[in-house]
Amino acid sequence: MSDLQVHAHLAHHAQYVNAVRAAGEFEGLEDAIRRSGKNAVLARSANQAWNHHLMWHSLSPSGGGPPTMGRLAQSVPNIVPELRRAMLDVWGSGWVWVVLRKHRISVEATQNEQRPQGYPLLCFDLWEHAYYVDHFGDRSRYADVLLSQLVNWEFAEARIDGYTPPELQ
Repeated sequence: MSDLQVHAHLAHHAQYVNAVRAAGEFEGLEDAIRRSGKNAVLARSANQAWNHHLMWHSLSPSGGGPPTMGRLAQSVPNIVPELRRAMLDVWGSGWVWVVLRKHRISVEATQNEQRPQGYPLLCFDLWEHAYYVDHFGDRSRYADVLLSQLVNWEFAEARIDGYTPPELQ
């Protein structure tokens, strides 16, 4: 991902963070999301800021390729084609997630600022601002680069390690 693409993408992320800050005092993005109520602008901005925050951790300059050890090593070969397909199938703007749901690793896609049903391990931005500079709107090429060069499987493993199932919370 080029410096120009990162800069353009960070500008979008900053707009969402600034909108949350302008809306009031919160104990983080989760608090802003919980307290957004019928304030649609706050809800959208807080969700977008949260999604972007997780997305930056989902990427690594030394990422890509399948993990060679850990719990994901067996799941990822099956997940990667599904992940790529989901990236290409999102209509318009949205996100694609690798999630832990019912003790299984799976892929979910969401529209606009929505978050997944499962516990997010990784997320990838499918809004055009995420790839337009580097890939001129070619989402297929963007998906290939994410999966082969940038996806941070180590971060996903760390998220699994920190997961507490809802029934135990």
